[in-house]
This record gives sequence, structure tokens and C-alpha cells, in this order.
Amino acid sequence: MPLFAIAVVALGAASWLFLTSSRVGGRLANFVRFLIEVQGAVRYSTGTISERLRLRSTMNQSFSPKEEARKNEIIAAATTVFFEKGFSRTSMDDVIGIVGGSKRTLYKYFPSKDELFFAVAVRVSDRTVEELRVKHSGDLQETLTKFGMSYLRTVVSPEGLSLFRAVISEAPHLPKLGESFLRHATNRISQLLVDYFETQEKISDPISAAEQFLALVRGPTHYVALLGGRPPSDEEIAFAVRQAVATFLYGAIGSPDTNV
Repeated sequence: MPLFAIAVVALGAASWLFLTSSRVGGRLANFVRFLIEVQGAVRYSTGTISERLRLRSTMNQSFSPKEEARKNEIIAAATTVFFEKGFSRTSMDDVIGIVGGSKRTLYKYFPSKDELFFAVAVRVSDRTVEELRVKHSGDLQETLTKFGMSYLRTVVSPEGLSLFRAVISEAPHLPKLGESFLRHATNRISQLLVDYFETQEKISDPISAAEQFLALVRGPTHYVALLGGRPPSDEEIAFAVRQAVATFLYGAIGSPDTNV
């Protein structure tokens, strides 16, 4: 066989092998992707709300800036209607009535009302915690008073009360919601104090101390506001915090140097 013919045959055979392997490889890759998608869909359908939200972020491509802005608009609108009407009396149509658009668009971001409510709770919790900081002043009593004032104002604010009421109301039906609230709000706030208390030699158990201090600050002021009573004034908040700080530092009997 002429050398040219041999070269043509060899080239043809190599091309056939390349195309065949490419097709097989492509089919194999597509099949693997299919299996991954099926596994993700199964995990999504059987997972908890928080797990489903995490899976959505890995199963789907990230949102474009325009889509992210739209998602934030939906969460903002849902926050308003959920806090005004409550979870059980709110429908997805109510959210669309505020933000506009179609159900198809809404379900693209949040496939169920549960997931939308969960996203609202996480967003408000994160925003609330980000506003709190322990400002070290060198004096334990002064530092606790400033933090206590900021914390009590936050929990008795309209948004803080609405979030707490909503979570308490729905936690029995959505257990992961309560766990998320503890993780995103309560535990993070406690950790701010724990980190500070670890720098104080006189405090032997920073974790217990942080939990006890926050409970003292909330006290009856938070419960009264939570149950629909009159919102506390700045003077009442300041008085409640001074009492909480004095009790925390000196006990129920108090120190003769405290004026509470």
C-alpha cells in the first residue's frame, strides 16, 4: 500500500477513535452529571429547610446581581407581611401583592412559604446581631451597661419583637426554625459577651455568665413588650439595665455604692 494511503487510513482510524471516545466520554460525563442532579434532588426533597436552602446554593448557579437584588426585594416584602399578619395567615399571593411579579418568579427563589419564612428569620437575625457590639471601656460595669442598653433596645424594637413572636409561634411546627434562631441570633449574641468575659479574670464561667446577664437584661421589660404592653421609654430601659448590671455584679442584695 502506498505510503500516502497508509497515512490516510491511519489518520481516518485515529479520527474515528477520537470521535468515538469523545462521544463515549461525553455520554459518560452527562450520565455522571445526571446522577449528581438526581442525588441532589433526592437530598433536597427529603432534607430539612436549612439543608434545602444550602443545597439550593450548590445545585443552582449563583444569582446575578439583578437576580440577587430581586431576591432581596422578595425577602423585604415577605418580612413586612409575615410580621404584620403572621406566618399562618400569610400566603405567597400576599408577598406577590407587595413585591409584584409572578408566582413562577417567586418560587424560583423560594419553592415554599416555609423556606421564605426561614430566609426572613435568618436575614433579620443577622441584621440584628450585626448592630450589637461589646465596646470595651476598661470598666466592667460601664461596658455591661452600654451593651445592655443596646441589647434591650434591640429586643424590644418593633422588628425584634415581631421576629421573636414569629419564631415562638412557628417553632413547634418548624423545629429547624427555632434551632436556626438560636444559632443566628441568641447564641451569637451570647458569644459576644463570652469573648469579652474571657478577658475578665473575676469571671470563671464566661458562658453561664453571658446567658445569665442577657436574661437579667431582658427581664420583665421584654415580656411586657412582647405581650403587647406599652413599649418601654428610654428612661425605663436605662433603669432596667442598671438594675440588671447591679444584680449581675453584686447579687440581689446589691452593693451599698449602687443607686438602683
